[in-house]
Amino acid sequence: MPVIKIANSGQTINASPAVSILNILLREGIRINHLCGGKAVCGTCRITIISGMENLSAVSEKERGRLDAIKAKTNQRLACQTYVKGDAEIEIPGFKP
Repeated sequence: MPVIKIANSGQTINASPAVSILNILLREGIRINHLCGGKAVCGTCRITIISGMENLSAVSEKERGRLDAIKAKTNQRLACQTYVKGDAEIEIPGFKP
């Protein structure tokens, strides 16, 4: 089973390839903004990928459009649109454990 390490807190959580990073974080009680409810419309669930980018799902056209609109960096993804296939380390902007 893949794991996600959260750099902000040092937490490591189990992940499922069938569940978005947003829903995994929420399931674990980790607060992350998601104003649109996970529809890739607002961009508030942006995360920074520290390592394991190769273990993430491909960026969809919808996600690419939102990432471009919010001027995201190349190592940033939307948690609502990203699924893990292997281990990854992320940072949640503004997250304080």
